[in-house]
Amino acid sequence: MVFVVEVVANCFQPAGGATPWDTFSYLAQLTNFWAIDATVVRFTTGNYLAFSCFQGVSVQSLCIAPLKTVSSLGSTTVISQPTLSWETVDTPVNEGPAALYHGGKTFIVYSASFCWTSSYALGVLTWNGGDPTKAASWAKTGPFLKSANGNYGNGHNG
Repeated sequence: MVFVVEVVANCFQPAGGATPWDTFSYLAQLTNFWAIDATVVRFTTGNYLAFSCFQGVSVQSLCIAPLKTVSSLGSTTVISQPTLSWETVDTPVNEGPAALYHGGKTFIVYSASFCWTSSYALGVLTWNGGDPTKAASWAKTGPFLKSANGNYGNGHNG
C-alpha cells in the first residue's frame, strides 16, 4: 500500500520539509492493494504516481495512476510487466521506478529480475507522448548496468 505523510509546521520550521528530521504526520492512504516504490512522474497534463504492483496481474509489474490531489489517485493501470528474458531471472520483477527527464523526453528507470540474483538490472521506459496510463505509450529498453566481471548488477536505480 502507498501512504502519504506531510510535514508538520512548528515554531522553528515552517511547513515544507527542509530536512528529513522534520516532524511528519499521516495524511492519506493512496492504495488499498500491494504497492511499493512510489514516485511522482510529471507531465504537462498533470502529475502521476508510478509504483510497483500486482494490480490485476500475477507478476510484480509497474503501475501508474493520475494524482487527483496530493491525497487521492485516479484509476490504476499496468504500464510494464516483466516479459523479457533479462526481467525474469529467478522471479519476474519490475520494481523501483524513478522518473527522469532529458532533452524534452520523459523516462522511467526501473529494476528488473529478482534482487538477490546477479541478473538484477535496470530497464528504461520511454514515453512516446501518448496517454501515460497506457502501456502502448511506453517503449521498453534494457538491460542497463547489468552484472559483469563477477559483480552483481545494479538495481533500484544504481
